[in-house]
Formats: sequence, C-alpha cells, structure tokens
Amino acid sequence: MTRPPSEITRPRGRDGAEAKNVHINLELNNHCNAQVSGDVSELRDVLVNVIFNAVHAMPMGGNLTLSAEVVDNDVLLSVIDTGVGMPPEVRSRVFDPFFTTKGVEGMGLGLSVAYGVIRRHRGTFEVESEFGKGSAFRIKLPVAGASAGTHNNSKSDVPDTSRGGSNMLKILVVDDEEEVRNLLREILEDAGCVAVTASQGYDGLRLFDEGSFDAVFTDLGMPGMSGWELARAIRQKNTQVPLAIITGWGEAVSPSEREAAQVDWVVSKPFSMAQIGDIAQEVSRRREETSKPKTQLTLVA
Repeated sequence: MTRPPSEITRPRGRDGAEAKNVHINLELNNHCNAQVSGDVSELRDVLVNVIFNAVHAMPMGGNLTLSAEVVDNDVLLSVIDTGVGMPPEVRSRVFDPFFTTKGVEGMGLGLSVAYGVIRRHRGTFEVESEFGKGSAFRIKLPVAGASAGTHNNSKSDVPDTSRGGSNMLKILVVDDEEEVRNLLREILEDAGCVAVTASQGYDGLRLFDEGSFDAVFTDLGMPGMSGWELARAIRQKNTQVPLAIITGWGEAVSPSEREAAQVDWVVSKPFSMAQIGDIAQEVSRRREETSKPKTQLTLVA
C-alpha cells in the first residue's frame, strides 16, 4: 500500500476530532511482515472504513489501537477502540446491509460492503463489543501462498466456478447502483451461488439471453429499461424462472403490479442478508423439485 490507512484517515479522523478538542490516542502495533493476496484498493478501503467507524464511536475521545500479527497461516488485523461500544442488538446487525446508527449521515452500506470484500478475499471479519466499553473489529486474511486456492480479486461478471460444481445456483443481478449490485453479488456468493451482474436492464436482458440462470434479482427504478419492463421481457422468454424485484418502494408495489409482471418476490430496501439468503434457498428448493424425475404409473388391465 502506498500510504497506510492510519495516514489516509488522519485528516478526517484523529486530526478532525482534535480540531473539536476531542483527543484520540493512536497506538500502532505491527508485529508481522507477511503479505496477503488481494485487491490493494479494496482492502485499504475496508480498513479506512473500519477506522472511521472507530473514530465515530469515540465522540469524547479515547484510545485507538491498530495491530497486525500472524496467527497460524493468517494475517490478523485488529482495530480496537475505547468508544461507546454496542449493545447486543446492534452488534448482531452491524454487518447487515443498510443498517446504520448514524442516521442520515450514512447509507449503512459501509460495513456490509467491507464484510463482503473480506469474504471474497477468503477471510473472516468479526466484531466484539461491550456497551460503554468499546469495540474490537478483527479481520483475518490468508497469508499469500498459504491458502489452498486462488481467490477471485476482480469485479468481473465472469463467474468463479472453482468455488463449487455445476450444481451451484446461477443468479442474474441487475441494479444501476454499484454498491447495491456488488453487495447483492457478495451475499449470494457467500450463500454458495454464482452471481452475474449488470448495471442496466438492457444489459441484463442480453445476459439472460446468453446464459442459463436459475433466478433473476432486479432493481425496480433504473434508467432505460425499468425493473418491471425487464421482468415482463424475461417472462415472455421464460415463464418459470424465479424473479425477485429489489426496490426502495416496496410498500408502494400493488398486488396487481406484482401479478402483472409475474414476479415471485418483492424485497424492500433496506433488506437483510438473511432475506436474500432465504430467497436463494427457496430458488434451490424449486430447482430440486423441477429436476426430480416424474413417477409414471402404468395400469395393467
């Protein structure tokens, strides 16, 4: 990395806090020289995001500790603050999409996107927190060359079939918001699916024509071809493929609109990882049902 995250975050983080007479003591504990394989900008953004969250959690100041060490075949990165901490109900949802305690200041996508990036790099992302005493975010990433396989660092739409066999669900995700699109892909990949993404309805329809998909997730409000138009176009080509509409206007979708477009699910934003995972499980169940051989009964007179 050209500049460490502690330096990148200084203008908005510690220096910004001290300008308000809030003092944050920074402690750096780097006990390893190991390297990890991955996308430098993505991993840097994850650490910057976690550091900003730690600073935000210390409105009255405190201690911020950044550390790195090798544990077995993993690099363990820790961001520990002495801030306000989180009650159990907040800690359990901290990686959920759109969940935020910052009100209108943030979209709530930061930590969920960070979680997806770490999972895509074959790592783990965990948090420990006690209300009133602070939080500890811990990221584990495989030491370069120590993992069994090569992870997929790119954001290409080419599916990584090395993570499973031909039985993996293949799902098309269409959304014009890059963060939401990538987030849906990461949730589905974490659930064991192959996810292919498109940023526009027309591109999604082209990909649908070119490939064989087990389900389609599409945003509703998109420029060019809307989600409703995409759903109807897909239904003209395939009456059976499961369709899910992802929209911020879920409550405004009438039963008649849903029926006319023949969509299976309308998922309102903000959605949770569990909701998307449940739909993936239902798609898998439906595929198993349709693939079962039909029993033929022969009557002999």
